[in-house]
Amino acid sequence: PIQAKNTNKDPGVIFCSNLSWSKHTEYITSKAYRILFLIQRIFSITSPTLTKKKLYQSLVLPILTYCSPVWRPFLLQDITALEKVQRRATKYIVNDSSLNYKDRLMKLNMLPLMYLLEIADIMFAVSSVKSPGVHFDIHNYITFSSSNTRSSSQFKLNHRLTNNNLTRHSYFYRLPTLWNSL
Repeated sequence: PIQAKNTNKDPGVIFCSNLSWSKHTEYITSKAYRILFLIQRIFSITSPTLTKKKLYQSLVLPILTYCSPVWRPFLLQDITALEKVQRRATKYIVNDSSLNYKDRLMKLNMLPLMYLLEIADIMFAVSSVKSPGVHFDIHNYITFSSSNTRSSSQFKLNHRLTNNNLTRHSYFYRLPTLWNSL
């Protein structure tokens, strides 16, 4: 007999049977910390800020954002774990212990990680609407508003109602809120 598994790893994303992303978050934060510590060992704290920022953006950030429209976390513990990686990275990059996280982000001209994940959600929608793929047509999952009033334009997305708590945090359920807030 085939054994049932609670988790399954598709290329780079860990799926759990309960649709929680905690295992995936643990996996990518661990991987991101390993790369960040490697960067810190090779490039001293006195290395140029721009060099350290570019290394973070090219080696660590892609790990934290890979396929994020699929798995973006909704539990506070997962969000905190992800943001903690960037907090630690900005401390290393800026090398100024007097600055708080917000000030470090402003100094580096960076966004909080959860904002980057929201941008990734919107960018995926835009690219899918502009050029639907052969195997995936986003129009099968979203609908634009048909009314055109002051409170609703033709470019607003309609919400699909769900009774299921597991799907409340899925991409196609959270997308209309993000899209309509633009």
